[in-house]
Amino acid sequence: MHELSLCESLVSLLEEKSLELGFQKVKKIVLKTGPLALVEPEAMKFSFSIASKGTIAEGAELHIEEILVKAYCLSCQKEGFVGKIGESCPDCEGVMILSEEGKELTVDSIEVE
Repeated sequence: MHELSLCESLVSLLEEKSLELGFQKVKKIVLKTGPLALVEPEAMKFSFSIASKGTIAEGAELHIEEILVKAYCLSCQKEGFVGKIGESCPDCEGVMILSEEGKELTVDSIEVE
């Protein structure tokens, strides 16, 4: 479960930024993730609740937005967008091959006090 180490890194980043920018509490964090980042949203939220205990991020809302990435269908040769590994082509139910995109895991926004 790599989500815990990701959350520990996220909390460290938030604590560094709080010293730099002078905020005292994190209220909300929005992450964006692609399917190749292999982040399970529920595991990430659970891990964040553990990693943030006793920190400026304890009790903060964690929202995870899964982004769509371009994919190519091997059967009908059309391009489309998918949000998860293993999704079938919406036109022919063929196998979709993901592009180079989709490895992202970024902090989109942070709401602080």
